[in-house]
Amino acid sequence: MSNKKIDLLISGHFTSVANRIRAYNCKNNFYKTKIIGIAHGHNWIWDEPYNEIAEYEYSDYYLSYGKPRNINSKVLQKLFYKTQIIGSSCDIIKKIKDQDYKIDLSDKELSEIKFLYVPREYQVNGYLPHHMSDQNYNLWHKILFEKFTDYNVTIKLHPKRKSLKHDSFFSKKFILEKEIKIEKIFNKYDVLIFDTLTSALTKTIATNKPIIFFNIHERKTSINVMKILKKRVIYNDMHKIQNFKISKIKFKPKYYLNDEFINRYSLYKNKKRSSTLFELINKI
Repeated sequence: MSNKKIDLLISGHFTSVANRIRAYNCKNNFYKTKIIGIAHGHNWIWDEPYNEIAEYEYSDYYLSYGKPRNINSKVLQKLFYKTQIIGSSCDIIKKIKDQDYKIDLSDKELSEIKFLYVPREYQVNGYLPHHMSDQNYNLWHKILFEKFTDYNVTIKLHPKRKSLKHDSFFSKKFILEKEIKIEKIFNKYDVLIFDTLTSALTKTIATNKPIIFFNIHERKTSINVMKILKKRVIYNDMHKIQNFKISKIKFKPKYYLNDEFINRYSLYKNKKRSSTLFELINKI
C-alpha cells in the first residue's frame, strides 16, 4: 500500500495483523498520517491489555462505544503514543432499543416457554480472546443442558463461526436456528440464554426480553460491568450450576427493563455513529 499521500487512515480493529501493519507504515511515514481506530462489536467493556494495547497504540483517536472511559493505567504505561478515546453510539443497539418486543409469560407453563441458547463461537486455534478450550466449552454445555432437559431449547450458532464443530455437537439433541441475525428472531423466543458477553447479548439487553446469563469467567471486563449486567439479567455463576433450577425463576416483565448497561457501554449522546465520526474528521 502506498501511503505517501495519506493524511488520515480510518481502520477497523488492530487485533488484525494486516491492519496493524498498515497503521505502522502510515504512522511512521514522513507526512505523519493521523489514524482513527474503530472499535469492533457493539460495546466496549473489556479490561484486556493484549487487546487494548494493540487497539490504542496505533490510534491517534479511538472511536469506542458508549461513554468514553479512561485507559487503564497499566495499559497507558506501555503505550508509545497517546490515543484520545471518543465516545459514540451503536446505531444497531439504538434501533433495537426503540422497538417493542412481545413478552407475556404470565400464562405459560415452563414446558411452553421457548428458550434460545446463544453460545459464543469456537476458538479453533488457541485460547484468546476466550480462555476456555473448545473441548472444555463442550463439557460445560453438557453440564448446562442437564438443567434444561425437559424444556424447549433451540440453539442459535455464531454467524461467522470458523468451524462446523458447533453444528455437529448441538444438532444431535437440539434444533438449530437458521436465521443469522438475532434481531430478526426476538419475537420468536420467550427467554434467551447466554454465557459470554457477546454482540448478540448486547443486542438482546437492548430489548425487554428475559435473559438468563451464566458467567463462565472467560474474559476480564472493566470495572462495574458485571455489577451493571446483574441489574438486567438473571445472573448465575457456572461454579454454582448445581444449585440452578429453572423452576425457581419467576419471569416478571418489569424486571427486564433496566437499560443502564447499553446506556453506558453502547450509546452516547443520542447521536448516530457516523455523525460522531464525521465531526471528528472535521476537527483533525
